[in-house]
Amino acid sequence: MSGYPKWYAKYLQDALCRFKWLAVAGIILWAITGYAMTSSNIEDFNAATQYLNAFSDLQIGKNALVWSTLLFGILGCVSLIFFTPNELSINTTKGLIIIVVLVSITVEALHFGLSHLNVIHVISFDLVLLLMFSLAPLSIVWATILILISLGLVLVSSVTTGYNFVYKNMLFLTNPLSYAIAGAVLQRWYLRRFKLEWLISARLQRKTKQLEQQKILIETQKNEVELQKNKIAGQRENLLKVLSSALTEPVAKAYNEQGYFRSHLRTVCVIACDAVGFSETCLKLQPDRVITELEKFFCEFDSACLRYNVEPLRAQGDSRIALSGLWQSEKRELHHEVISAILAMLTFKRSLPSFSVNERLGSDKVLWPARIGINLGSVSCGIIDTSKGALENPLNDDNATHDHLTRGRLWFDVWGETVNVAARLEQGAKENQILVRESVLWETRGLFDYGPISPLKVKSTTLFNVAEIIGIRNGYCDVEGEPNNLFWEVYNAHNVRPYKPNQKGSKEQ
Repeated sequence: MSGYPKWYAKYLQDALCRFKWLAVAGIILWAITGYAMTSSNIEDFNAATQYLNAFSDLQIGKNALVWSTLLFGILGCVSLIFFTPNELSINTTKGLIIIVVLVSITVEALHFGLSHLNVIHVISFDLVLLLMFSLAPLSIVWATILILISLGLVLVSSVTTGYNFVYKNMLFLTNPLSYAIAGAVLQRWYLRRFKLEWLISARLQRKTKQLEQQKILIETQKNEVELQKNKIAGQRENLLKVLSSALTEPVAKAYNEQGYFRSHLRTVCVIACDAVGFSETCLKLQPDRVITELEKFFCEFDSACLRYNVEPLRAQGDSRIALSGLWQSEKRELHHEVISAILAMLTFKRSLPSFSVNERLGSDKVLWPARIGINLGSVSCGIIDTSKGALENPLNDDNATHDHLTRGRLWFDVWGETVNVAARLEQGAKENQILVRESVLWETRGLFDYGPISPLKVKSTTLFNVAEIIGIRNGYCDVEGEPNNLFWEVYNAHNVRPYKPNQKGSKEQ
């Protein structure tokens, strides 16, 4: 049903639906009444003896009189049920309901009048008036008109059949009048109640819809926030990867989260590595081939280091520096850092060649042997950021000097005596030899074979207490030379006293 206000359209729609159901009941009841009154002699019905006067005065047959009044109502009900359009306006629906009410009260008013105000028919007439006026959404004007029409039909039909009204009989009509008024009052009360409930329901639906829209908006904003968070997380991850390539992963994490990295490391293991024969090879090979072989050399070095949480740092020509001890954790102890550094270099050593350069060109191994030095101690360190002094766009600055045209760089570096000693150990080592100070051996827990501890002269400097790491001791490695379960049990054991190395080497023990 269409029209405004919507609550009134809904009310009329419900009322029309109820009248259709009443029409079904009315057809059945009127059909039964007509059959009962026409199937037997009228004299057999004490309640309908007054119809005899109607038959005689109007000179109409019994069946014709009964069915003419009933069929009027039945046809009206059939029309309401089967011939009512689905889409109706408010005014059309109101008119249709008025017609239905008029047809219903006309049938009962005629029966009441033709029966000369019989008691049984007055009850039926009262109930119809009460039902129609309580269900039909009628205005006061239309309710008054229909009440007057119903009373007029009663008077006309009764007078036509020879009924003589007196003052007391007129008072008898106040009974159906009171039912009609009660029905009209009840309908007005129900109308107000329906309007209130509908407005409350509409307001609740509106609020619910607003809440749903707000919920959808919040979910949308939440999804946008999640997307932004994921985007930021992805950007931070990419930034961390870029920083890790320049600063190492532990330093990059600290720099990304805190904005700085501490400038002093109390105890770390420093690894210095250098390719043997690099300069001579560069004179013999094309530069592209040198880059390829050097990249292979560095990849093997980095892979071995990262396998044991050792962080490779800068490269200078063919030399590399690595640190074991940048990852700060309560579960990491000093012997962990030392053993990890030695394991990393033993792994790297297995990728190194041991024959001449000409024979190594067709080998799967790296091109150069290496010298390796490992030292334990404190270092100074820091993140070098030269971008702080670089111009934002120096090409547009007429006063920019050549120095300012260089873009800034960011890298992590270490320095100090520990680094210098590691470099001297590397310089004093032979091909594929790993040299360490005695302080390193104290933290190995006897897991490695080593040579005699002796002085080492490097150029004009003499380093005391230097030994060569040969490999993992028997009993702590498998057939391939990799650490076995017993090795890792010793590695992870707590509260173990430091290992005192033998000056003559592990083979003498």
